[in-house]
This record gives sequence, structure tokens and C-alpha cells, in this order.
Amino acid sequence: MAAREISDGASRGWHIAGVIAEQDDAVLIRNRIPIDVPVVDEVDLDGLEPGALVAVEVVAEGRAYRALADPIALSAAMHLGQDQIHHVAEFTRELADSPAIAVTPRTGPVQAPAADDNYVDCSIDGEVMRYPPAQAHSILRLEPPGGVVSVRIGAIPTAEHGMAVDDAFFTDLASIDNGAWLRRGVADARGTLIALLAADDVSDAAATLAELTGRPAHTIATEPEASARGARTTPGLPPDSIVCDIGGGTIDVVGVDRTVIAAGAGETITIAVSRVLGIPRALAERVKRTPALRVENPHVAHEEDGRRVFLDHPAPSDAIGWLCTRGSAGLVPFSARLAAEEWRSLRLAIKQETVAANIARCMRAFDPPSPALVLAGGGALDDELLRTVGESLRTIPVAVGRANVDGVHGPRFAVASGLVHLYAGGAG
Repeated sequence: MAAREISDGASRGWHIAGVIAEQDDAVLIRNRIPIDVPVVDEVDLDGLEPGALVAVEVVAEGRAYRALADPIALSAAMHLGQDQIHHVAEFTRELADSPAIAVTPRTGPVQAPAADDNYVDCSIDGEVMRYPPAQAHSILRLEPPGGVVSVRIGAIPTAEHGMAVDDAFFTDLASIDNGAWLRRGVADARGTLIALLAADDVSDAAATLAELTGRPAHTIATEPEASARGARTTPGLPPDSIVCDIGGGTIDVVGVDRTVIAAGAGETITIAVSRVLGIPRALAERVKRTPALRVENPHVAHEEDGRRVFLDHPAPSDAIGWLCTRGSAGLVPFSARLAAEEWRSLRLAIKQETVAANIARCMRAFDPPSPALVLAGGGALDDELLRTVGESLRTIPVAVGRANVDGVHGPRFAVASGLVHLYAGGAG
């Protein structure tokens, strides 16, 4: 039916520049029409008004897009103002690996979720706005923590009926795939990771501890305050530096006069690695930290930097042809689809889109910026986070370094050291 109508229109002299179809019919339509135009199928046509301007592009397999992956070209094609080009650039990053593209400007406001749908309530300029999670993803990345007041996520038992939160952070796995320049199909880049910081009332546990132990107890400082005090014992650290404590579930960013706590940290990296590689979380916790190598035969392996090396010991049969990490008991295989260089790219992209991007939004709350940002906590032991955080903050004149607590402990034990220093200094 569609092919017949298109053919009839072409015979009447209609100017047909492209075809968009809601069903999976692109090949069928393309083979039955007499004109050479791009045909894009599986398009969401809901709400598309007659006469709306739509840009379409299809390229041969193995070729790269030219027009619609270019924010300047797309802005010109859609007649968008120059003030929109930054938002267009963020959008075009997600188009580059699509099999076909059909895009139109939004002409109306985002439809608010229904009462029983998933939602994210954000406080923007004092007004609470409700967004679907997919829309909130891009908004939250441009705002410092603290703007989310509640969420409803059906897939999360504690939030399936609505949940008050102090922060939320979303990681779209598709953005990880785009950032890693992967071959299609070697990683499962579908879905969204959600980190939530519940708005729980926190009471001082000192009274309870004193009652249980029969000894006097009092609270010296909060954990972020103690961590900042301990991290600031790092030799050579400028006095006005910001401390970032990277934990398992939260990121605590402490400046001279304010503290920002964000949802999502090291555990988000672990879950992302587990999800995109399809491996258990315990294995993901191991492979996320260090480089890997692909075992080509019992004696030779391919490193991430392209070198081929001889193994110290013959590789076991279950490791041959697999990407492996080095463990205390030998080689541990975890992927048969990824090349070593691809895993490095994917690993860095995961850290960039999860923790580094999260720290970058936290830094939006500090104006003017500090001369230095020092990373503390167990997450700071990851050498690659130092690089990815630095890349995320290149537009800010801040040096990113790693804590060396008391000049001897490295980035760990910042909280313990900070409590000792605060107590010795009379804070308690």
C-alpha cells in the first residue's frame, strides 16, 4: 500500500525527498518504488504533525554519516537558531552509529508522565517539574546535585511507588557505546543505570552508641568533613583545594564553604561493566580496575597497547581466544568478543560516563572554581579515574590530583585520619 501511494505520487510530479515508516518495511518499500530516496523504518510517528520538517539520512553499510551526525549541518537543515547548537551537538552524538536516521524538532512541551508511569521530579528555579526518566537523564547531567526531589521507578522495589530522594544520577549505556567507538554487537549497550540517594533522616548515633556501650560517645564530624580534613594533609596541596571522596555509592565533594553529595560512584562502574559485558558483578569488580590482554595461543597474548608478548606460563585452554585479566591465580577470561584495544576504550568510556561525569556536575556547584581537586577514598586508587576526571574538567581551570593522606597512606584512610586530626585539634 505505501509503495503504491509513493509511486503514484511520484508519477504526479510530487517532490519526494525521503520516506519514513512506522513498521519494519524499509527494504520492501525501497525495492518497490521508482525513485532513489532514503527510506527509514521503525520511526515513532506518534504526535508528528502534517507538514512537520523531518530530516532523514541512510548510508551504505560500513559508511559514516555526513549530514545528520554534524550538529552544524543538522541545525541548518532544521532551521534552528544558533542558540540551540550546543543541545543539537549533544543529540547528534547519539546518532552516529544508528542504521538510519529520521529526526524532527520538538514543537511542543514534553508530555508529562501519567500517574502510574515512571517519573523524576526535578526542582528547577524553585518550580518542581515532572519528567520521564529518559528526558531527566540529559537534564540531570547539566545541573549540580540536589535538584531531584522524588522519583518513581517500577524496576526498583524501594522506588516502585515513589520515593523521596536527595539526588539521582542516570547513565545511559548507549552513551558509553558511542564513547568507546565499538564495533556493533560486541557489548550490550542498552538500558539506563540509575543511582539514587534516599532522603532519609539521619540521626546522631552517638547517644545510641553511648547507651549500648555504657561509655560516653559524641560525634566529631560528618564523614565528608572528616574525609576532607584527612585528604588535606596531602603534601603540596593548595589550601583552597576541593576534596572529592569517591566511595561505593556516593561521591562527596567538599570545598571551603560547602559540601555536595551525589548519588553514584564506584558501584555504578561495577554494574555498568557487568551489564555491558554480561558477566557476574564479582568478576566485573575485578576486571574494571586493570588492563587486560587477549590470549592468541598458549604462549602469545595481545596487550591493550598493541604489543604481542610471550606469556610467562602456557595459558590454559579455556583462556585461548578470550580477553583475560591477570589474577593472583593466573589468567581469568571474561570476554570472547572484545579485542584488547576495544576493552580499554570501553572501560575508559564507562568511567567517563559514570563517575567522571558525576564529579563534573558536582563541580558546577563551586563558583569560582578551586585551583585543585584532590581525589580520595577507595575509588581514587583507580589510576584511570585520575585521567577521566581530568578530561571531564578540562574546561575548568582546576588541577586534578590524588590524595596522599599524611604523606604516607595514599588516597585511603582519609576519614580515619581526618577524625584523628579533628579530635586532636579540639573539634570534639
